[in-house]
Amino acid sequence: MSNEAQFSASRLEEIFSAAADNHRMLSATADQKAFDGLAAGDASLTAECISITVSDRKLCFKLPAPISKDWCFTVPSWIPNGTAAQACLSVCHKLGIPSGVKVTVTVAGSVIYQQTFGFC
Repeated sequence: MSNEAQFSASRLEEIFSAAADNHRMLSATADQKAFDGLAAGDASLTAECISITVSDRKLCFKLPAPISKDWCFTVPSWIPNGTAAQACLSVCHKLGIPSGVKVTVTVAGSVIYQQTFGFC
């Protein structure tokens, strides 16, 4: 893989921090008797969306640290080479603690692929 699109490590770090902040705010505003267990469950925040292009029937991207993974997948035959796509990276967390990331890829407004790394 040589020219694949890359997500920003700094954007990922911002989302880790935002997830912890959101959990702290939830905890601070809820008194123990009225704690909303449903609102305290799993959540996900989108860190970044990037443009990617189909090449050799594949879409490729790099995930930043701490994941540090190069990833490619084959697209369906109805998506020709050169087609523009968008890949969005979301951080999944439970109680403000990151548990994984999910990449969602769309072409022409339709989700064509989702991949989870860790738990979402």
